[in-house]
Amino acid sequence: MGSGWAIYIGLVILAVIWAVVTEGVKWVIHATCGIPPVIDELALAIHRASGETAGYTELNYDPGIPHIIWQQGTAVVPAHRSQGIGKWIKAAMLERAIRDWPAARLVRTGNADSNAPMLAINARLGFKPAWSVAIWEIGIADARRYSRGS
Repeated sequence: MGSGWAIYIGLVILAVIWAVVTEGVKWVIHATCGIPPVIDELALAIHRASGETAGYTELNYDPGIPHIIWQQGTAVVPAHRSQGIGKWIKAAMLERAIRDWPAARLVRTGNADSNAPMLAINARLGFKPAWSVAIWEIGIADARRYSRGS
């Protein structure tokens, strides 16, 4: 990405509040009630000139399961799509996580089959399908009818 963008990564760790700036990346560590102390990171792509947030990505790391990093949601607001921000911010977050947690051997992520742009980003970053899950849903009205025996 060009110099007009910055990435800000915030760490969430159990019962700690701290902030530091290193290598142009602002890390903010703040309190959460998660047990055990799972580390959650949120990275924001910020346009330097306007201060506008263009996108984000997040991940989780559990020191109790040190071989896996979980890459969670990644999204870019519509006005900033098709500029490579999603790939850039996800790659920057992964680079930092891999450096900070050298015991990790796998990075896992999930993706809706209908989200072609993120599937393409994941493929470009080297992710490969590991397993598949189907999520089913029912509307409340139908669930009520079913529960009444209708």
